Formats: sequence, C-alpha cells, structure tokens
Amino acid sequence: MKTARAAAAKVISDVLRHHHSLNGILKTAQAALPDNETSFCQQLCYGVLRWHPQLQALADQLLSKPLKTKDSDINALLLCGLYQLRAMRLPEHAALSETVNACAALGKPWAKGLINASLRNYQRNQSELDNKVLENECGRFAHPDWLIQQIKTDWPTSWQTILEANNQQPPMFLRVNRQHHRRNQYLKL
Repeated sequence: MKTARAAAAKVISDVLRHHHSLNGILKTAQAALPDNETSFCQQLCYGVLRWHPQLQALADQLLSKPLKTKDSDINALLLCGLYQLRAMRLPEHAALSETVNACAALGKPWAKGLINASLRNYQRNQSELDNKVLENECGRFAHPDWLIQQIKTDWPTSWQTILEANNQQPPMFLRVNRQHHRRNQYLKL
C-alpha cells in the first residue's frame, strides 16, 4: 500500500470481513508505509473500528445499495473518510481528496466517484444524517446491538449512562521516570 488511507482501509476490511486480529495485520501494513504515515494509519484503524457501528450506519445512509463483499475495502475506505470528517482535525478538502485518491492505491479507480459523491453528500447534509443515525441505538451509542442488549439486561436502570460513559475519552496520565527526574523537577520543565 502506498498511502496510509489505503493501508488502513485494507486492514479494516480484513478485520471486519475475515476477523483477523488488528495488531498483527496493522504492524504488517505499517511496515510497508513511510515512517511519517504509520501513526496516521494506526489512528484511522483504531478510530474506525472503535466507532464502526456509528460510521457504518452513516455509510448505509449514503450508499443507495450495499457494496459487494469483494469491495469491502471500498466500504472500509468510505468509513475512513467519514471518520476523518467527523473526528479528526484535518482540513475537510484534504481528507476528502486523499481518501478519493486512495481508491487508485487499492486498485479500484472506478470507486473514486462513489467515494467522492458519498463524502460530499455527507458534508452537505451532515447534521441531518447525524441526527438520523442517533435514532438507532447502535448508531447513537456506537456499540453492537448484542452488547447493548446485554447491558440493558444486566443494568436496566442505568444502561444508557454506562454506554455513554464507555464512549468518553479517558483522561491522559503521565508517568514520570524517577530514575531520570523527580516529580517536582519534571513539573518545572
């Protein structure tokens, strides 16, 4: 793969379609990328897979009919594009353009128009599409239906709070290596 987006789409497709482990295939994909693209590829993979139920609900709205199984990499690329537009701090035009260009790196230049039209449609109708996704529990809570049902069964009065809390970004912690600095010294840096 020549681009981080194409590599991420291939990795995501393999995880979703073939149930491969993310860690193993991500490392293989990153090894083929330039050093400055590996972190971006990783962020796309983790982000798309974390928010997959929500992103897939959006993609389903944008596509007039589902893609064929053999084109699962194009579906994954569309999910990457949606994730970039929704969650990453990238210029929208750059995210859209580079995602469209990744179709060629996947060997499917025919999909450029599909990806371009879908992402532009999302840009134009973002609030309407996002609101429609929130009508569905899987889309609103970004969890698979089986897990939502299990949490509802186990915690019938607080299941929504649990799912919402699970979607929160955890706080960042720093650990000071006391062999090199004392805590107070580190705070002064």
